Amino acid sequence: DSQLLLNLSYNLDQVYYEMSGLKSSLAKVCQHYKIIVGSAGTGKTHISAHLVNQIKSNGNYIVFFKPKHFNGDNINLNDRLLQLLQVPSGYTLAEILEKINEFVSAQNKRCFFIIDALNETTKSSIGFSSIWSDHLQDLINQIGLFSHLYFICTLRTSYVDSIWSIRPSNLVEIRGFEKLPQLNALCKKYFLFYK
Repeated sequence: DSQLLLNLSYNLDQVYYEMSGLKSSLAKVCQHYKIIVGSAGTGKTHISAHLVNQIKSNGNYIVFFKPKHFNGDNINLNDRLLQLLQVPSGYTLAEILEKINEFVSAQNKRCFFIIDALNETTKSSIGFSSIWSDHLQDLINQIGLFSHLYFICTLRTSYVDSIWSIRPSNLVEIRGFEKLPQLNALCKKYFLFYK
């Protein structure tokens, strides 16, 4: 009985140790991405453009993708990214991410991968592409393995459940200007500024 308890105690310690490591790894991955969602017209693309300007002004690097780059059927996300980055055949996305991370790390900078408007990615016929539900979380996880890489994407709130069965923790929902007084005040400031 004492040997059984000793073995059980040891196994529980191992499980705890493994769970602690997993929690630490997940925390690192979660720090390397942000998903921006909102209804149509709430400013998701405007925020993407603003982020691009801010990132550039801080001297960091950006790789920006439009949703149409991923249109079609049976698209492998890793292969398409390598194609868009004009990487010669024979390299994997993990190898390229590692090289990008080494490059920006040596300069004490970061590289941001931004994909705007995921919801605008379509199949070759009509309908929302499955590329994101099939591959996006893997891409986020790959990027999360590197200290100086960061991923940002935007999409309409109504598409979140089509991609993830469980809502991601780093999801930020923007609501735009929901109240008329806010909108009126914004319009007044805008027209006073631009006369």
